[in-house]
Amino acid sequence: METRASYILIGSFMVAVLAAAFGFVYWKAATAESRQNVELKIIYPGPVTGLPVGGQVLFNGIKVGDVKSLDFAPDDPTKVVATVGIKPSTPIREDTKATLNFTGLTGIAYVDLSGGTSSSPLLLGKDDGKVPVLYAERSFFDDIVDGARDVLKRADTTMKTIEEVLVENKPLINDTIKNVETFSA
Repeated sequence: METRASYILIGSFMVAVLAAAFGFVYWKAATAESRQNVELKIIYPGPVTGLPVGGQVLFNGIKVGDVKSLDFAPDDPTKVVATVGIKPSTPIREDTKATLNFTGLTGIAYVDLSGGTSSSPLLLGKDDGKVPVLYAERSFFDDIVDGARDVLKRADTTMKTIEEVLVENKPLINDTIKNVETFSA
């Protein structure tokens, strides 16, 4: 009976040690990430279709953070506020451009930060207690979709005009076809 009790005790101790080690590693990773990243708010002028919470934030093609949350702007529901956590060493300047881009064939959206002149002041690292804000530009995808809508509207208008001309001039068109048949005969 004594040996059996020690097996249960050793097994319980090992499970507790493994659970504590897992908890410690998880706690260390979670606190390291939250200490390491700085918050930045990016205000988009329209929808951010395909951008997930946890999505990538790239600066000049290098991953510098993740999307922490997505909300509507309190003063304008047509705008979206993306709160991102980025590395504090990222050289984001006040004239840095933010857009929404999509990866290759998968179509997963990500936040794309680019540019910024060296003469512009840094946006991060200010100790005024406020979360820095960037105003995003419209994405190329939005421009393409709007252009396609415009082309379809024009095509629809053109087709309606052609249909009206054909309906109004149906007798004349029929007479012209008869004249061409007579002439060719």
